[in-house]
Amino acid sequence: MNIKYEKLNVEDKEAVFAFYESSGLLVDGTTIDILDSGYYCVAKDNEKIIGAAGYDIIKSSPSTTYLFVSDDYREHGIGKELQTMRMNMAIEDSHTHIHTGTISNSAAEWYIKHFGYSVVRKFRTATVLTCDLLKWKNG
Repeated sequence: MNIKYEKLNVEDKEAVFAFYESSGLLVDGTTIDILDSGYYCVAKDNEKIIGAAGYDIIKSSPSTTYLFVSDDYREHGIGKELQTMRMNMAIEDSHTHIHTGTISNSAAEWYIKHFGYSVVRKFRTATVLTCDLLKWKNG
C-alpha cells in the first residue's frame, strides 16, 4: 500500500462524491454540494480514493460528516489518520471543539478511546459526542 493523505481538492470532488455514494452512506437527495474542499480530506492508494472524512460548520462549530474507508483497507489505521487530519483542520480553522453524532455504539467507543471524545447525549438510537480539540492536541 502506498497511502497518501491530503485535503480534498476541487479536481477530486466528483470522485469523492461517487465514493460516498458507493458506500451507501448518503441520504437520498444529497448532492455534491455537501463537499467543501476546505473541510474534507481523502486517503488515496496510488491515486485511487480509498477513504474520506470531513466536517461541516453548524452553529459556528464543526460537526463531523461521513468518515468512510473502503472495506479492503480497513484495520490499517486509515480511519484514525483521516480523523486526526480533520481534527487538525478544525484546529487550523481556529475551532476549539468538534462534535460527532453516530448511530453505532462501536463507533462512539472508537471516538472515545482513540480521540478523547465525551458523550454529550445518548438517545435510544444515537449518541452525540464532543471533543475538546486543544486538550486532544496537547494530550
